[in-house]
Amino acid sequence: MKRKFKILIIEDEVYWQEIIREILEKENLIVKTCKTAKEAKMLLQMELFHFATIDLRLFYDSEKSILKSDEWGGWEILRLVKELSLNSTMGTMIISNYDTDEFRNKAIYKLGAVYFMSKRKFNKEEFLETLRNYLEEYSRTYFYEGIINEEKLLENFSQDESGHFENIFNNLESIRDFLTIKESRGEKTLIIFADLCDSTKYKNERGFINGLYKIFQHNRISQKIFTNFGAKFVKTIGDATMFRYDINNDIASKATTDMINASIYFMEILREKSFATNNELDKYNSKIGISIGVTANLYNEDPHGLCVDIAARINSHATAGQVLITKDLIDIANTSNLHAEILKMKNLQLSAQDLVSPLTPVTFKGIKDPIQICEIKWDGNSRFS
Repeated sequence: MKRKFKILIIEDEVYWQEIIREILEKENLIVKTCKTAKEAKMLLQMELFHFATIDLRLFYDSEKSILKSDEWGGWEILRLVKELSLNSTMGTMIISNYDTDEFRNKAIYKLGAVYFMSKRKFNKEEFLETLRNYLEEYSRTYFYEGIINEEKLLENFSQDESGHFENIFNNLESIRDFLTIKESRGEKTLIIFADLCDSTKYKNERGFINGLYKIFQHNRISQKIFTNFGAKFVKTIGDATMFRYDINNDIASKATTDMINASIYFMEILREKSFATNNELDKYNSKIGISIGVTANLYNEDPHGLCVDIAARINSHATAGQVLITKDLIDIANTSNLHAEILKMKNLQLSAQDLVSPLTPVTFKGIKDPIQICEIKWDGNSRFS
């Protein structure tokens, strides 16, 4: 395995700790071990792991006592992993003497374990095949699909940028001509920002590592959804993600509708992810701002232009759960078509006109003219009175 993945072994028997550790270290993996559920819970909330092997019959701490099967520490760890949403970025495998259909179903189908392996029938090749398959899929998902594109990141930082900005600013007239030509051809860019709400408060109250996990989950989901709808991922900015969609007059209506649909779908996914908790802080609340205009790239795929500033300010102006867009996008999208497309995803009891709520024009600092904004009422309820 090329990457240095980090694996946690949660096992109270030294014999099994050493067997699993030896196998993993021969695969050039970073390995950490612990013996109790208490140690495991602390490590999982303080460090980042890619995979964990878990014994079921664990004690909470070093004090030995007779436990009922539903009190075993392994279950507590799986519940914690699910509660913190770690199972979408960290695989878990149960390795236990207690191999029953009931325990297998509970571990895999109820608590999200990747695999269940019996100690009595332990097979090194089967263990490695399961682990390798998971880590290879992890690499494809988190490295190669743009979520954490290591290769591109390294390539960008290794390039010699000396004189790059000097050349740009010595040719400002050419850039103005370039933008004028793009606009005359109807070549514009949709800019989308998706921003996780209350992430600072969450980190302060739930811990820094848990806060990072929540941000990562939000950004990962947004990247998957918006890129699947045709946008290009530009970058993450702390707890927010930025996307672009380069368009011309021929595809402007469809592309705009797609981005609004992507926003609604994203909000619905976050709502489903938050369904199990009643605590508002633990919910995944995001806000979205979308604008359109002519852009130029200073380097790579990072767009610059007034529409970028407007989208960022609209996003900042939004509150949790809002999708705000500039009014010109409604004209481009064609409200009737937009409504029909949305009904394919969700049976909203709204007319095409009710789907969009025009707001009072807003004047933003640094932008000369007031901006006409509309809210997409994706949940069927305007957040404005």
